[in-house]
Amino acid sequence: MFSVEFILEDPQMPRTIFWETTQTILQQISSIGTPRIHLPREDIAMETNWPRYGHMASSYIRGLGHDISASGSVAGYYTRLTNWAQHYPEELVLMINMHPFIRVPRFFRGSRNLYIADGCLSELDRSVNPRCISMPALPIQTSDRDYSAEGRRRYLASFQGVISHPVRAALQKCHDGKRIIVQIIEPSQHNTLKLDATTGRADQSYRDIMESADFAFIPRGDALFSYRLLEAMSFGCIPIILSDNWILPFDRLIDWASLSLRPREDELLPCITLLKRLTDREVLERKKKVLATYQQYFSSLEKIISNGLFMELKKCIA
Repeated sequence: MFSVEFILEDPQMPRTIFWETTQTILQQISSIGTPRIHLPREDIAMETNWPRYGHMASSYIRGLGHDISASGSVAGYYTRLTNWAQHYPEELVLMINMHPFIRVPRFFRGSRNLYIADGCLSELDRSVNPRCISMPALPIQTSDRDYSAEGRRRYLASFQGVISHPVRAALQKCHDGKRIIVQIIEPSQHNTLKLDATTGRADQSYRDIMESADFAFIPRGDALFSYRLLEAMSFGCIPIILSDNWILPFDRLIDWASLSLRPREDELLPCITLLKRLTDREVLERKKKVLATYQQYFSSLEKIISNGLFMELKKCIA
């Protein structure tokens, strides 16, 4: 485990519920001694969809939004962080970025002692800056049921969501109403404000469709990553990940090929043919790996940090 120290306090910076929660966990699990890792005190993770997806203002506990303009407070804080890392080259610095459209790995590629946990890490980001860790987005709708002794389910595969990328439109054509269930929600009817991870408010139809299918389609939306990945795993669904070039969370630790399917975005039909050929034993074995992986790495923020983030960081530093 790492000894955690926070640097560069600035009370003028906005802060989200996500960062307040993450910072608390980091302080709780910090050990005494070495190795020591420094994190920015202020919120440059900028996770504005958790715990209430689609309602950015409600995710803040200080301020009402980050200024991400070229001359704004975030850019200024990035510069301060770069200067600190350069001034203390023997110290290790870790920062977390959950903003899908700010490519932090490229911004900090020249800071050799600065490591980045990114919530939307692409293959290009990793190639430009190998000191990057793929950080999972915290789930908003999860299940705490025990699915370990469960058999096959009613549906083979399912998806529910809005069309925010062509791959989701392609998914709609796979719906057959029997084994493959794809429910497209019109944006005007997509009431995301009722979701709240802190109170357990959830979409019952979403929960029902997750609990009724062996596999869950995890298509990308506007960005590469998906909150649906960890959500599906919590329901015991085997993920079918449709997001080319996305580096999956904690890929240095987790053998994703053994517990998920990863067709290319344009290979949906061959993938569904493969699904129908899998035996009960093959499906249930993969589901066991999904549930075990979720419990070990993703079932709480504490496990995400201690079992995932810190273990990946050790591999990066070694």
